[in-house]
Amino acid sequence: MPHLTKDVNIAETFERSAVFGLADVLDSEPELLTQSASRTSRHWQLVRAVRELVEASPDCPLTVAELCVRLRASRRTLQYAFEEALGMNPFLYTRAIRLGKVQRELQSAASVTEAATRWGFWHLGNFSAEYREQFGELPSETLRRYRG
Repeated sequence: MPHLTKDVNIAETFERSAVFGLADVLDSEPELLTQSASRTSRHWQLVRAVRELVEASPDCPLTVAELCVRLRASRRTLQYAFEEALGMNPFLYTRAIRLGKVQRELQSAASVTEAATRWGFWHLGNFSAEYREQFGELPSETLRRYRG
């Protein structure tokens, strides 16, 4: 099954299902929740809410401060939630989500620039470096592969 994780759509669907499923299970079984589990459930709810906000505003990336305001959570709360739930900070998570969206859009985009700017990456040099760091290839290589 390792070959399935290379398919972006399957990997995104699995990730979303796992995160949302876990949050739903934790929400639906309150008698099983201890104080620690309740905190974990809240953290997963914050992760889910951040993902929804990021996906809802593709061309205008939200800063961590804006996410805090929209979610009515402190920066520290958001930081702890992401560190506990995912082992990364909210900024890296939102960037990874946006990069994944660009990768997916490269399947049908006319150009790398079109896909990158759609998801709020305006400095294409930095974008290419971040994309390569996450996916191990340049976005132009991904575009060529999808077209090939």
